[in-house]
Amino acid sequence: MADREDDVLDLSRPLAVHLVGVGGAGISAIAVILAEMGHRVSGADVVATGAWPRLAEVGVSLEVRGAEDLFTIPDGG
Repeated sequence: MADREDDVLDLSRPLAVHLVGVGGAGISAIAVILAEMGHRVSGADVVATGAWPRLAEVGVSLEVRGAEDLFTIPDGG
């Protein structure tokens, strides 16, 4: 059995994180927390939502994409 510590995401150092469905209530909240922790956060969704102004305010890079393109990681990410 694998050591459980190998499966733990280390958020103590800055990471580049891309989130799919970033316009939703849950994922947008995670994006804000990660950005406020100092991580470089990008996100995509099929439509812009009311959460986007807050996401932009904390520095999240946002894109509207078609569903077929949501899982493509942006350049530099």
